[in-house]
Amino acid sequence: MTEPKAEPTAEGATGTPPPFANTSGNDEIPSFNGDAKAKATDFANYFCSYAQLYHQKQMLADHNRMAAYHAAILGNSDAFKDKVVMDVGTGSGILAVWAAQAGARKVYASELPIAFVASAAAAAGIC
Repeated sequence: MTEPKAEPTAEGATGTPPPFANTSGNDEIPSFNGDAKAKATDFANYFCSYAQLYHQKQMLADHNRMAAYHAAILGNSDAFKDKVVMDVGTGSGILAVWAAQAGARKVYASELPIAFVASAAAAAGIC
């Protein structure tokens, strides 16, 4: 005998608490299908975590991650040679440094909000 399907409630689609604290009740990842408040909270939490120094340290200490980025950039220096590179959300700046080492003509490393950077880059004719 099968049990009747749970009806949607304010807590979540199945009557159980949602898997994300800021979901709007549809059991979806808020940044994809949440309401405006859930999306804003999700994005703020995501970007604020990268502003923490310990988070940058953790990423720099991840040997596999750093080795992969290093190999991808310096191993493909022909893709960087004489190019203008923009590292948006540069954090420690290590990827920007490697882009310069790989032969980029100019490197912009920015921690400004993406919309501001994109509009400034478009106005300057960079992208």
